[in-house]
Order: sequence, then structure tokens, then C-alpha cells
Amino acid sequence: MKKLFEKFIRRRDHALTPIILAMIIMGIFLSAWTTEWIGVHAIFGAFLIGIIIPRIGGITMELTHKFEDLVGIIFLPLYFASSGLKTKLGVLNDWTAALFLILAILAATVGKVIGCMVGARITGFTWREAFSIGVLMNTKGLVELIVLNIGLDSGVINDKIFVIMVLMALFTTFVTSPIIAYVYPPKYHTTIQPVPAKKHKIKPAMTLNWPNADDKILIYLKDFDSVSKSASLVQLFKSSIASGKQMILHGLKVFSDFERSSNIMVGTQTEQSIENDPTLRMFKFFGELIGVFTKSFIATARLVEIGHEVNRISNNEQCDLIVVPWQKDMIGTDQQEATISILNEVHTTVAIFVDRRLPGAMTVLSQSFTGIVVPFTGCQGEREALKLACRFHNSANTKLTILHILFDGVLMLKIDQDLVQATKKMAKENEAVVFNEIRVENGDFSPVLETFRDPLYDLVILSHSIRIRPRSFIAAGMELTQTSIQKRTSIIRRFSQRSLTVSDEEKIFGPLGEMLYTAMGIPTMLVVHEPTSKTTDAA
Repeated sequence: MKKLFEKFIRRRDHALTPIILAMIIMGIFLSAWTTEWIGVHAIFGAFLIGIIIPRIGGITMELTHKFEDLVGIIFLPLYFASSGLKTKLGVLNDWTAALFLILAILAATVGKVIGCMVGARITGFTWREAFSIGVLMNTKGLVELIVLNIGLDSGVINDKIFVIMVLMALFTTFVTSPIIAYVYPPKYHTTIQPVPAKKHKIKPAMTLNWPNADDKILIYLKDFDSVSKSASLVQLFKSSIASGKQMILHGLKVFSDFERSSNIMVGTQTEQSIENDPTLRMFKFFGELIGVFTKSFIATARLVEIGHEVNRISNNEQCDLIVVPWQKDMIGTDQQEATISILNEVHTTVAIFVDRRLPGAMTVLSQSFTGIVVPFTGCQGEREALKLACRFHNSANTKLTILHILFDGVLMLKIDQDLVQATKKMAKENEAVVFNEIRVENGDFSPVLETFRDPLYDLVILSHSIRIRPRSFIAAGMELTQTSIQKRTSIIRRFSQRSLTVSDEEKIFGPLGEMLYTAMGIPTMLVVHEPTSKTTDAA
């Protein structure tokens, strides 16, 4: 029967159509009625239908996704309430019942924990891991309650045994989390193996050319909108690829909601999940549309572990750049925490892309960038942003403006003089490249913001390493005290007061990037984070 059902589903392109859904529901009720009629509990009939459903095309995940809310919100609470009403605690009215309860807990715990622990240790797990497996297997929960209710309804057990077993199931379930948190804390987790960083060689400061090699770009896909948000940047990369080279796009979607059973199933049915996920299907379609080879990845991880997952795939696929499409409403959300996790863990250049153009398919597919401006202070950590800007300028014939920001009376640390000279030389040799210098006096950034608001520019490429925070003042020998902070102008006072605490927005965009992100009239931004192995601390 399973083979016939699988053949029937294959003829309908592995899709969970209304006809197939109706057949499954009818099969569940008919099978449950049949087993009840022959004297076996109805739950076994429904269980048999679950075994018959083939694991192809993501049918089981889609079916779980359709039913899990209904079951979790309505049926499951009703079942627990029904079990609670059957539990008559009054029958535990003597010391023998309490003794039987203690013995039941001990027998269930010792038997399950020791048995599973020994089996896990034999198969190669450490003692800590083996004991943790035993504790996790000791959880009873819903299945135990179902069996006990069947036994009580069938007259196999009486009310006293039912109460003892229910309390045993509740106790073993509730103690699992604190025991696991103590025995197997996060520092022992090895489900995500740390991946060694790729070795990046720091090129001479005069080198502003992008490597003449295949482009391998990994895009972190939060949801369906992430594809359209990154489309214009991907096309800009495609138009600037070297002759004879190819571009490979890697798309990664991570599920972090472990409360939904359908999301947990992603880790066990990866191929089916990739084929049926709408975000990854849209990503593949976009790659085919612009003629780019794509590879899709899907994973489940907690928010704080998303960076580990992105770093693992980036290193395994030897990606040159990680793109994180940013959405305006991501501030203060879980995805902001995920972005910070990526920035903290990856060993590859990361680009935060903030597309501020009007949304729409025609905008994504037809409109290109015509003017690029790069804020620049001369620090060594800004080389990657300059290289990207030069690459886009050479391929798309756009106007490139390098804006050298100078601070009045402030000596920035680790100035890369060769890099400054290289940009000036490039401006002299190319008429489409403009090198401008602008000085910030008394903390007045108005001229800088007005330059970015110029209609000639529709893309700002800036490095996260640009330092305008008070560590620069300390480097220049200027003592930072509360009195000196109050005497400074508003913008400098703002950064001075936050010198000891860095906001999440500043971690993502950098000090200057945060200012541009919150300012009005600023065009699309590309914030470039160089990996720690390539940069030196400018502080």
C-alpha cells in the first residue's frame, strides 16, 4: 500500500494537493475506526497511516506544517486536560503508594539512563555525552500519557497505578532540562564543529584590484524578500566579473524556531526541504534568470549559532564574500542578533547591503547604480571597500568618488600612506574617478552628510573600520573625561558618551555607518567588514 501511495504522489509532482490531503485525512479516520472495531486502540490505526505516508518531496514536512498549529493549540491541550481529569491524586493516601511512586521513578530512571548510557558509550561517545543521551532518553512526556490512557481505558491498570505512572512521567520529563543544562552545557556542544579560518594574505597597499578568479558569494537569506533585496548587488557583481571567469552564488537559509516541528524536520530531510522552500526556489529562479550558477543550503540553528553555520559553509565552499541583505525593520529583531553572530564568527569578508531604492521587480532587474561614493580615512582596514568600489567602477562605467575625511586636530592611528597615494594616483589617471578631501571641524559632520545626499550618488560603499569614535582622540593625546565630554559638540559628545558601550547598530554598521543609516536622504549603502585575519585594530 505504501508503494501504491508513493506512485500516486509521484504522478502529481510530489505536491500535497487538496486531493492527497483529503485522502490522508480519510485514511487516518478509516484506519483508526478499523483498529478500534477489531479491538485495538484507534491510535494504532492512525499510526499505521503515518508509516505509510512516503518521505518524498517534502510531503511529511508540509503535512506537519499544516496540522501542527491545530494540534498544538486545540487537540494537545484538550488531551492533557483529559488526562489530568483522570488523575485522581486522592488515591495516594498511604505510605505504600508513596513508596511505589519512588520505586517507579527509580526503576524508570535507572533502567533507561544506564541502558542508553552503556549503549552510547559502546558506540564511541564520551561518558559525558553518553550520560546526556541517557537523560534525554529518560523523558517520557506525551507518548507515556497516551499509553497510560489506553491502559486505563482498557482496564489493564487501575486508578492508583495510573496516578503513579503519570507522576513518574511528569517528574522524569521536568528534571531533564536542568540536568542537561548542568551536565552538558554549551561549551561541550560539538554538533557544529569549529572551522579553521581561511588564510588571507595581506596584499601590498598599492594593490586595489579584485582577485582575478571565480567569484564565490554566499548570501544569507532571511526570508523571501532577501532575494529581491540582494538582486541589484548580485547583478553588479555579475557585470564586473573578469573575462573567462564564472560566478557561483550560494544561498543559505537557517531556521531558528525550534518550537515548530516542521522546522526541526528540516535537518533530517535536507534535500526535500531545499526543493520545497519558497525562498530557496526563488533564489534558484533568480540565478537562472541572470545566468548564474547557484547552490542552495538549508540548516537549523539557534540564533547565536547562525554565525557558526555560515562560517562552516563559507569555508567549505571557499567563498570570497558573504552578503547579508538588510531590511529596515531588522533593528531590535532576532535577525539583528543573527547578523551580529555572523559578524562575530565568520572569517571571510562580510558585506551588509542596505537597499533604499523603491521596491519592485522592474527596479531590481533594470535599474543599475550610476554613482558610487566611498568615504575614506586612510586606515588599512578600508582596503576591501575600496577594492569593491574600484571593481564596480571599472565594469559598470559608473562615476566613482573617493571622499577622504580629515578630522581637525585628530591624528588617526595606523594611517596607510601608500593607500592614500594609490587612490590619488588612480584619480589622476582616470577622469571618471574623483578624489575629494573634506575636513570635519569641531565635530560638524554636516558637510559629509550633504555630500552623501548628492543626487549624483546612488550607492555608498564604506568600511566598518572607519573610526570616528573617541579612541582617535585618545591616540592624539587628548584625555577623555566627563568634563571634556560635556565641552565637546553634540556629535562628538554622542560618540564619547558611548565609548565604553558599543550599540548593536554600531557593531553592524560601524560608527560612521550608523550615522548614515539613521540619517535622512542617504542612498543605498554597502557596509564592508574585513575579517580579523586581514585587518589590524585601528584603535
